[in-house]
Amino acid sequence: MKDLNNKSKKKVTLIIPTLLAGGAERVISEIANELAKNYQVSVELVVLVNEPNFYDINEKVVVRQLDFKTNKRGFSKFKEIFKVLFRLRSVLRNNNTDSIVSFMDKTNLIVLISTLGLKSNVFISDRSNPFRPRPLVVRFLKKAIYPSAKGIIAQTKRSALAIQNETGHGNVSIIPNPVRKFESKENLTKSKVIISIGRLVPEKGHKYLLRAFSKLSATGWKLIILGDGPLKESLFKEARDLGLDPSSIFLGVHKDVDNWVRSSSIFVLPSISEGFPNALLEAMVLGTACISFNCDVGPSDIIKHRQNGLLVDTGDVEELSKSMQLLIKDEEYRSFLAENALQSVSRFNINKIVEEYRKFILD
Repeated sequence: MKDLNNKSKKKVTLIIPTLLAGGAERVISEIANELAKNYQVSVELVVLVNEPNFYDINEKVVVRQLDFKTNKRGFSKFKEIFKVLFRLRSVLRNNNTDSIVSFMDKTNLIVLISTLGLKSNVFISDRSNPFRPRPLVVRFLKKAIYPSAKGIIAQTKRSALAIQNETGHGNVSIIPNPVRKFESKENLTKSKVIISIGRLVPEKGHKYLLRAFSKLSATGWKLIILGDGPLKESLFKEARDLGLDPSSIFLGVHKDVDNWVRSSSIFVLPSISEGFPNALLEAMVLGTACISFNCDVGPSDIIKHRQNGLLVDTGDVEELSKSMQLLIKDEEYRSFLAENALQSVSRFNINKIVEEYRKFILD
């Protein structure tokens, strides 16, 4: 166990809207567990909404739910926001914490408002894509309130620069997501499959992947897309219009995603917008050669072009198709990229990432 301070045990309060399945929820759960298990730190996890926890939380972590009702509308919605502000302020004023860490942009605003006037070290983790459109009120509040934070955590270099430019904050640290741990499976046969994972929503760019795949000369190769969402019908139509069979491509949501990726030869991330692409990082850990659109933030922080993966200009269907064709024809190059990818992601190890969090919020 790592002792941060021989004089007293430090306390950290982590805050997030829910602990339902999701990237931010997984990360905050892992940080809470690691700090509680492997450091001399007392950890409290404050969850705004009363929902079942999807992730396992270590018994040493104190979990507190604030019963925030998210289904309210109109005046009742504002009333509910004020309620949670006062509940949260009461909790944070009385729990004698050394550092508060908030996740998600709207929750960050709630936490910063609720701690105004309190002598608290508040750190916020801004996990949104800084270039996506946001409501005017959110932009205004971020510019006005973010400077009151002790420090800000960004996931990528471009996000950090955008936050600094928007808020003028001088203490922004770049800490990426940790990659989760996977079971090791030796000698797994790779099949002739190109795979992509993500909700069927516009920003995931699946239409570009369908168009690129339709241009391939790749006998025996299949495209598989795992996920569901509001664009399902339009993407099925797109596939049919391209002469593809959507029922063999779109396989819905699967629990054994790891095995699907592990047994595929190529992973493609066709997103036109990302915050931090966890699916890409996990595909690299699972030993699959990766191609990604070089969208606004994320992929270029993970992939070094032609060394541990391939980057393609966002929305460039022709280049995406050529990149897939290259990896289909060259098995040796696929293996080269996959092996380098596996070695390169060690910097996203959970222990390293939690140590970066600890230094930033407690040193």
